[in-house]
Amino acid sequence: HRGGYVPFSFDVTDRLQPGENVLMVRVDNSLSAESVPTTRTDWWPYGGLTRDVALVETPRAFIRNARIALTDRASRTIRVDMATEGFAEGTTARVSIPEVGIEAALNLAADGTASVEVSADVELWSPETPKRYEVVLTAGDDRLSDQVGFRTIETRGTKILLNGEPIVLRGIATHEEPIGEPGVAYTREHVLRLLEEAKALNANFVRAAHYPYSRYMAETADELGLMLWEEVPVYWNIAWENPQTLAIARDQVDTLVRRDWNRASVIIWSVANETPLSEPRMKFLKRLIDDVRTLDDSRLVSAALLGGGRRQFAEIISHLAARSLAAGGLSQEDETVFKGVLDQLGDAAPGPADGYTVVIDDPLGELTDVVAYNEYFGWYYSAVFSAQLGVGEDVLRPRMLELMRDMRIRATVDKPVHISEFGAGAKSGRRGGEALIWTEEYQAKVYEAQIAMLRNSPQVQGMTPWVLKDFRAMLRPLAGVQDYFNRKGLIDEAGNRKLAFDVLREFYAGEWADAD
Repeated sequence: HRGGYVPFSFDVTDRLQPGENVLMVRVDNSLSAESVPTTRTDWWPYGGLTRDVALVETPRAFIRNARIALTDRASRTIRVDMATEGFAEGTTARVSIPEVGIEAALNLAADGTASVEVSADVELWSPETPKRYEVVLTAGDDRLSDQVGFRTIETRGTKILLNGEPIVLRGIATHEEPIGEPGVAYTREHVLRLLEEAKALNANFVRAAHYPYSRYMAETADELGLMLWEEVPVYWNIAWENPQTLAIARDQVDTLVRRDWNRASVIIWSVANETPLSEPRMKFLKRLIDDVRTLDDSRLVSAALLGGGRRQFAEIISHLAARSLAAGGLSQEDETVFKGVLDQLGDAAPGPADGYTVVIDDPLGELTDVVAYNEYFGWYYSAVFSAQLGVGEDVLRPRMLELMRDMRIRATVDKPVHISEFGAGAKSGRRGGEALIWTEEYQAKVYEAQIAMLRNSPQVQGMTPWVLKDFRAMLRPLAGVQDYFNRKGLIDEAGNRKLAFDVLREFYAGEWADAD
C-alpha cells in the first residue's frame, strides 16, 4: 500500500494455515518528489504503525460498506447504498433504524450492490444536539451496525447552511499530535482531549489538516457535536503531471471518503493545501474534486488556497508606506524608501487612512463550494516586506497591524469564504510587550487585528486559525524558541494556554456566537 494515513486491507484467506500464523509488517515512511505528500512538509512525518491493526473475520459472503445519508430534509428521506461481496443476485438484505421503527428490504444486484430510501422522523444532528441513531445492516449471516447522525449541509450564495439554516464556522485547525505526549494522536483518548480543547474555545468546527487522521477523529467529533474539515496531503507543489502521483492522491480521496461518509460531523472534504497556480495543478485538482462529487454529493468540497502574490504585496507595501510616513518618527533612510514607493505610484498612491481589499481570484474557487484562503498578515508578510524594502520589521509590523483593521477580504465568485489559516508564533510563557515577535502579547495582537479584518468582510463565513497546539515541524529550527516546533499554537505541546486563546474564545462567545 502506498499513500500512508488512509486505511487499507488485504485478503489473507488463502495465506492462512492451520495452527500458528505469523503476520510480518514492513513500514517505510520515506517520501519522494512523486509521493503524496512530497519530501517537503511543514509537519513531522512520523513513521511506524500509527493506526489500528486488526485481523477481521467475515462470512464468505459479507457486507463490505454502506453509505447512509439524509437526502431530503423536509420529508426526512434517508438513502442507504450497500456494497457486498459473495452474495447471489437477488439476495435480500435489510436495513433497520430500531429507535424510529424503520425496517426495509434491499434486493442485491449482480454486482452485490443495492439501494433503498426510507422516511423516518429523525432528529437532525447539529453542534447543539449531536443526535445519532443506531443503523443496522444485515445480509445472510453478516451484520453491521453504526451510530449515524442525519443532517444536511449546503451553500446558498455566500452563506453556509446546516439543516437549512445559516451557520458561521467558528473553527480551529489542528495537527494529529496529542496534548502532553510526543508522537501521533492514535488513541480515542488522545483525540478526545484535543477536541475538548477546541470546545473550550467555543468552536463548532475543526480543520483536520493536512492529511487524513485516524477514524477516531470523525467518530469523536460526531459524539461531541463538532463539525469537521478532512483533507488529503496534496500539499504545496507536488508532481502534478505524474500519473502515479495522481493515482496515489485519488486513492487517498476514495478511501477517506468511503471511510467517513457516514460521519455527520464531516461537512467539508478538502483536496489540497497551498498549491501554486498552474494548468497541470488545475487539471490534477479538478480530477480529485470530480472524484469527491461522484463518491459523495452530500457534503461541500474545498481546498485551502495560497494567499499573497506579487501584485497584492506591492499594493499592501504602498499602504504601509503611506501609513508609516504619516506616523512619523522614521530614520532618514526609511523615510526615503517609503517616499520612493509612493512617488512611483504618483496620483495612484493611497492615503494614510485608506483601507485595502484582499481579492481572492484563484480559479480553483470556481470549482469548489467554499473558497478557503490561507493568509498571514501580521506574521510572514511583514518579514517579506522588510526584505523587499530594506526596512526593519519593527517599523513595519505596527503599521501592518494598524492596516489590518481597515482591510477586508472577498472572493471574485459568489460563494462563502473561509479563512482556513492565519496566525502568529509565540513561545509559551515568553512575554515582553506586544511589539516583540515570538511573545504571547504579539500573537494576541495579531489575533485582535485579524478579527477586526473579518468584521469588515461579510463574505467570510468561517475561519480556522493556525493552530490549536504547537506541533513538531522539520522546517522550524530556531533555537530557544521553535526548537523544531511550529509555535503558532494557542496552547503549547503540554497544553498550557497562551494569551491568544482567550482572545479567540471571547470572540467566539460574543459576536460570532450569534452570527449564524
